[in-house]
This record gives sequence, C-alpha cells and structure tokens, in this order.
Amino acid sequence: MACERGSGDFDVRHVLTTNAIYDLPFGPGKAFLSQPGIARTILGRWSVTTVATARSSLPINITEDRSSASVATGYTTSQRPNRVPGISLTPAGGHGINNWINPAAFSLVTASDYGNAPRNLARGPNLWQTDLGLAKHIPISEYTELQFRSQFFNLFNRAQYGQPLANFSSATFGQIIGTVNPGPVGTGTPRQMQFALRLAF
Repeated sequence: MACERGSGDFDVRHVLTTNAIYDLPFGPGKAFLSQPGIARTILGRWSVTTVATARSSLPINITEDRSSASVATGYTTSQRPNRVPGISLTPAGGHGINNWINPAAFSLVTASDYGNAPRNLARGPNLWQTDLGLAKHIPISEYTELQFRSQFFNLFNRAQYGQPLANFSSATFGQIIGTVNPGPVGTGTPRQMQFALRLAF
C-alpha cells in the first residue's frame, strides 16, 4: 500500500496565469495624436492584450515490463521497478530531451518480487507560454465599429516538451519524443498567428 501512495496523474502543483489589456496612448482623447490627421488615423485606437501562463510539471509513473509468470498475481499492468537508494532521479548533466530521467536510479525486479518504486515518482517538464494580441478599433457610426485583430499564440515559440517515455525496460527510457499539445489549438502548440475582422454593432 505504501508504494501506491503518490501524486495524482494530473497533479499540477503550481499554476500562474496573468493577463493585461492596454490601450495605446494615441488617438482621440489620448495623450498623443489627439488632433485629426493621418498619423492619428493610422496609430490611434490600438489596444494590446497579453496572457502569460506558467505551470509546474506533471507526474511520471516509472514502469517496467513483466511477464505474467513472473508476477505472483499474474497482473502485469503498471508494474514498477526497484528504486536504487541514494541515486538522484536527475541525470548527472541535468534534464535533457534525450535523458530526462536517470536510469541509474532504478533496477529491474528479479524473480517474483514487486518493485519498491512509488507511483508517480518523477516529474516531467514544466510549461510557460506568452500570448499577445493587437486590436485596432475603427468607428463607422455612433453604434458600429470595425475591429481588426491579430493574435500570436506562444509568442516566443518556446518548445513545450511532453512527458518522457517511462518504461524502464525500453531502450528509449527517459527520452522525450513529443510535445505537450500536437493539436492545432490550445496551450503548448508551436507559435501560431491569426488575423480577423469583426464588425460590432
């Protein structure tokens, strides 16, 4: 039972999300370019929005392959290896996509024993991302305006690595071969840009 005590699969300990909206000081009623003219038409009525997200890592459950004959109950799903005492989970050179977990920290289980490595023992990469938006408000009438919007997701194009492979029996143990989000939208994708026109009335 002691080995089953651990973090939940979706346990993210720390999450910080901030956002800001700023109207640029140009255009009617602003500090600069308040008088009519071509500069006010081009530079006025712009706003900037940003969303920054940072979160800590998700747990990793280290497992090993076992045959049903080597396990007393015959139940081989999610069997775990032994933890080698005193050896750090972090490789000597630090975390890297080719070696995120120190393989020397574990050993394969022999005979019909059960491994003593706790569930969800290690942690994967953390994540941080900044999104930016620009919008220009173009009045058409008293109650109607046209809005031009541009949005940049993962502005700095930071590589958002997924979880490392956690099967200790595999030669690829500890390697990261994917990203957090391989889909087209959402947090964790490569940098994406989109542009839109919106008529508000």
